[in-house]
Amino acid sequence: MKKLNYILSALLLAGMFSMTSCKNEVDDVFDKTSAERLNASVDYFFNALTDKGGKWQFEYFSNETEQGYVYIFTFNKDGSVRISGNNPFINKSINGPDSPGTLYRSEVSLWQIITDDGPVLSLNSYNPAFHLFATPEDVPGTEANETGYGHNGDYEFNLMRYTGDSLIVNGKKRGLDLVFTRLDESTDDEVYLQHVVALADSFFNAKIPNTFLTLPDGSRYMIRNASTLLPELCPEYTHENIEGKDTIIAGSWIYYGVGYNAIITPSGFSFMKPIGLGADSSKLHYVHHFNLQPDGSLLCREDGVSKITADTLNKMFFERTIGWSLDMTKSKGELANSISEAVAGVKARYSNRTFTGINILVTKKSFTALPNVRSLQFSLKSGSSTNYMTMGIKPVRIGSDEFRIEFTGQQDRNTPTFLAAVPALKALADKFASTTFKIKPNSMLAPTIVTLEDANDPNSSITFNAYINDPDN
Repeated sequence: MKKLNYILSALLLAGMFSMTSCKNEVDDVFDKTSAERLNASVDYFFNALTDKGGKWQFEYFSNETEQGYVYIFTFNKDGSVRISGNNPFINKSINGPDSPGTLYRSEVSLWQIITDDGPVLSLNSYNPAFHLFATPEDVPGTEANETGYGHNGDYEFNLMRYTGDSLIVNGKKRGLDLVFTRLDESTDDEVYLQHVVALADSFFNAKIPNTFLTLPDGSRYMIRNASTLLPELCPEYTHENIEGKDTIIAGSWIYYGVGYNAIITPSGFSFMKPIGLGADSSKLHYVHHFNLQPDGSLLCREDGVSKITADTLNKMFFERTIGWSLDMTKSKGELANSISEAVAGVKARYSNRTFTGINILVTKKSFTALPNVRSLQFSLKSGSSTNYMTMGIKPVRIGSDEFRIEFTGQQDRNTPTFLAAVPALKALADKFASTTFKIKPNSMLAPTIVTLEDANDPNSSITFNAYINDPDN
């Protein structure tokens, strides 16, 4: 019993010390009134926003259905703020709803930090470059009538946290978490924003319709319409249990496609908020921000593994909706010699014809000779008209970035005539069939230019440019 009393006494004494310690901590934390603490936070965020020149990049989303746009804010201690933007809605607001492209605009207005439940950044006078997302007017260029609510964009933001050179805010009306990132005070707003606009085509290009997000477990999601920054994602394969068997079913945009909104900045690409991916809803893998890599791919900042790229190179090169046109000015080695000999051979045989190019494509349905056939096509121009030599091909893929082609024997009616008349054309076709090509893209994300290098002779290569091909027309 004595032992038990000793233990209980010790526990009671420890509890008393613990309560004393907690009381001291509470006194330390709450030694100021709530008004004093709120005023201190206002001063803290005011100093943070105006420090080091006060210039910030703002990744702005007005709502959950539109893409994001980059703005530049320069906060001044006198209560003024310069807001600069370059986007389609600035253009439409000035030049009319049908005006294409983007327009740069920079205007000065007022700002302050007001107090509510906490400190709030308020852009409290109208700024024509920015507040157009908050005006209750019909949004130009859309089918819907948004009169009465417009873009529903925020212009007051709860100031949440400041870490390093990053400030997280929360839209007071829409509740969206948004990011300010400090810029060097010497940054030229217009040059910076022009660069951001130009980045869109280098990140995602309409000529390369599908890109792929590969997760750490190796599963892939197809991404389409990424160039609009309203990407749709669909699992490349869906596993389903059918009659007791694990069956792989190709991904379907109808059943599995989900749309998101995103933004491009000089550092990379970001969805508006984290998105969970995976077949098992209890074990979703979340991705949010992707940093631009030297090879043009996008690497997930959160896990350091997930990556967005174009499809496997030797699959992408033969995609139905992508055509490839030879750049006649960029070739070298034996391949260049074969092309030069074909040009000279056509000129020697036909005084009125010129060998002008090579295309690799799936021919259109309207092409009566070889409709909807993957083809190697030589172009011979005569005056204002062009004749084609079209030969059906089949790609033989080697690894992920090499291929060779085999001729299927399909030809349009011009081909036998031209091959017989100009031996150099046949030699060029044979050169294509006998060469294993290694694909060297200008980007792993939007490979609109590829160099085909002879896998056995790096000094021999040709270069092709991508174009949008619609074989169904």
